[in-house]
Amino acid sequence: MHMKTRYLGLTALYAFWALAVCSRVCWQYATRIGDHLPTHLSASAGLLYLCIAYWAWRGWGPTLQWGLLIELIGVIVVGTYELFYPFGYATAWSHYGAGYLYMPLLLPIAGIVVLLRNGISISRVAHPKHAETTRIDGDSLDLDARCPSAVQIDEIHG
Repeated sequence: MHMKTRYLGLTALYAFWALAVCSRVCWQYATRIGDHLPTHLSASAGLLYLCIAYWAWRGWGPTLQWGLLIELIGVIVVGTYELFYPFGYATAWSHYGAGYLYMPLLLPIAGIVVLLRNGISISRVAHPKHAETTRIDGDSLDLDARCPSAVQIDEIHG
């Protein structure tokens, strides 16, 4: 038996955001004529949100952290670009996610903090067998300790 941390809070939040953004994308593709770059950017964000929700549900910490970093960089790049060169209409990441109460900017930061508190770091190269049981500093994780934002799930590895 091997304990794996699933991030159910992040899963729920990102599944909700994926639904919201993908709904927006469908509406924009149906009603906007002409330049679809903003809609393509929103579609990319929606796809990334679906991936992040799945990775959080599976407990794939390093992959999840990469996804959160990609989202954070995307929000900053698109938000900054649009300050100087506004799109014809808003994207999910326009003005740093202002249309979504800045959640696209705040959520990846919160997610990265949760992962770091659980000892997950993308800068550490570890053998996959030990990736979930070794902390950044090399100490073993207390697998019985509970993080308020994570749930421990038993998983059998063959």
